[in-house]
Amino acid sequence: MLRSMLGLFIIGVGCWGSAAVPNFQLDMVSTRFAAIGGENAAVQGDTGGIFINPSTIAYNQTPQLFFSSRQLYNAFDYVSVAYSRPYQSWHWGVSAGSVMLDDIIKTKQVNDRIQAMASFSSGYHIMQGTIARTVAQPRWGLRSISWGINGKLYQQTVDSDSRSGYGFDVGFQATTGIQTWGLEQLDIGASLINVMSQLSPWKGRDAQ
Repeated sequence: MLRSMLGLFIIGVGCWGSAAVPNFQLDMVSTRFAAIGGENAAVQGDTGGIFINPSTIAYNQTPQLFFSSRQLYNAFDYVSVAYSRPYQSWHWGVSAGSVMLDDIIKTKQVNDRIQAMASFSSGYHIMQGTIARTVAQPRWGLRSISWGINGKLYQQTVDSDSRSGYGFDVGFQATTGIQTWGLEQLDIGASLINVMSQLSPWKGRDAQ
């Protein structure tokens, strides 16, 4: 069977908050996602894609545990872990991750010259819970339809300063019954990242 995937949308939304949250979580993926180019909202049944599309776990038949540690551009360190399992007609998951940039040079001006003082780290931490479900009855010419929601907490750190916030992701996936051009199945998916996201003001005295 020739099977094709179409990741329709992965949209970052920052709204209804004091500050938009960047989509750093899209690089917290399993090796399967990395092998096909990274962000793909249509991949089904892979807990390694829970940060991209929460509905992916709705197709899991057994519990799954995912862990990833990778470095991008020889600078940004990504670490992520997730666990999901089915429960009756529902699927649930918990996950956490971080992205850090280390050895950022802190400088000061002394006698009209810039001097290095020390180094510091900056990045994000995330914890989230997920629920997902597959619609039992096929509709609109689709063999299956699933939806999922992530609810998450953030922490952003820069040196000793930090701020926190929250956000939501929503996603859906479907399998079509297209049988043409040699295809017997087409998987589609879409997700909205950081819906209603919000970050609090910085805690430090020098925050701007």
